[in-house]
Amino acid sequence: MEFYHPQIRDQFERVLGWLHHWACTRSFGLGTAFPIVSDDCQTQVIESLSDSTIYNAFYTVSGLLQGPDNLEGKKLGPLGITADMVDDSLWDAIFLRAELPEGHAVSQEQLHKLCSEFEYWYPVNLRVSGKDLVPNHLTMYMYNHAAIWDKDPSKWPRGIRANGHIQVDNEKMSKSVGNFITAAQAMDMYSADGLRFGLADSGDSVEDANFVCETAERAVSKLTSLLDWCKDATSLADKGELRVATEAHAFDSVFKAEMDTCVLRAIEAYDQCLFREALVQGFHELSNARDRYAQMCVSMTNMRSDLVMRYVEMAALCLAPICPHVAEEIWTYLNKPECLHVSGRFPSKDSLRATVDACQDMMEQYKVGVVVHVAWLL
Repeated sequence: MEFYHPQIRDQFERVLGWLHHWACTRSFGLGTAFPIVSDDCQTQVIESLSDSTIYNAFYTVSGLLQGPDNLEGKKLGPLGITADMVDDSLWDAIFLRAELPEGHAVSQEQLHKLCSEFEYWYPVNLRVSGKDLVPNHLTMYMYNHAAIWDKDPSKWPRGIRANGHIQVDNEKMSKSVGNFITAAQAMDMYSADGLRFGLADSGDSVEDANFVCETAERAVSKLTSLLDWCKDATSLADKGELRVATEAHAFDSVFKAEMDTCVLRAIEAYDQCLFREALVQGFHELSNARDRYAQMCVSMTNMRSDLVMRYVEMAALCLAPICPHVAEEIWTYLNKPECLHVSGRFPSKDSLRATVDACQDMMEQYKVGVVVHVAWLL
């Protein structure tokens, strides 16, 4: 499994040392009845954590069984299956590919739809939860999957990303201190994308994240500036007022290599759930590369049209997981037939690495040239 941080894997391994002390049953509370009756004839139930941690599998078919706005199950779900039709044999058929008994109330057509949903969504690629749940809930989560799908490891979870709690301006959130902020309040203050920007910037480690209010406030103006730049630049490209691709200069190649470096690093950061690093590379460093290129072009020639359009596309892609609304707005400037979250795709890592490797020496010379050029301007 992928745990993203070595200390989380170590923590899981330490849990194994004492897990055999964990009581598997209790004599009261909610839970599935345990098939053993104690000496005083009280029925035991399976300990609740052990009994509740494959609900992810239920989520895959709950939309067909219950449907929207039906938490209490008072309405008939989309498949027309009632609670009395759901038994162990049905779950075995959905989850374990067992044969449904002949004459079962659920038809083969209904079963096929349920199985298709489960097979589409499973296994769980990534489970995100608090690090305080490693020694209990998340450990049970892994063991239950391994126990129920003991003959099919392809259904076992593939990754767990554990995180800490969140602070506001380096202080624990507290109503008495007055720094307690709900998600709804934060969106009103910073907008949805401004809030997401601030959260992504709050930290990548398993330690408590630190949400900085000033960062979220500044994010609004930074995102607005990006929108304005992309809109103006694509407008110039559409009007034919930028340089064509056949008129190439060395700093064009360097800019493309710098773009690809930032995008490659952003993709690798996303792969590791390092959202702050993805923001650094896919927003800040990518913007810096754009500004250096624009500065060089001011005194020499216009920016190259195809590179401007590529920058706008890469800026939207890199920003999409964190600030999807702004990214979609940028995407509209490219006149694409479909929205970003339908048709947007990162370039392959291999193609990005090839560009970067081919221009490595030129990039170093270019950076020195920029310093000299700016110094001359000053």
